[in-house]
Amino acid sequence: MNILFLMISFTDIRKSHNLYSSLAEEFAKNGHNVWVATLLESKYGKETYFEEVNGLKILNVRAGDWFNTNSVIKN
Repeated sequence: MNILFLMISFTDIRKSHNLYSSLAEEFAKNGHNVWVATLLESKYGKETYFEEVNGLKILNVRAGDWFNTNSVIKN
């Protein structure tokens, strides 16, 4: 089965885990094709990129800053 997780943020599963990352990994371990699409805030200075980690295909999409911002308007 193909499974797509759409997430605002997704932890780096090489360093730590949470409920959502563990669930995605469990689906992958059981033979499912798992994709994760998550936001990549522009404050990190990276462009959109794809990576495969622990059987998960993760697309990090650059999409502005969403958290810990003082203003909605940016220069």
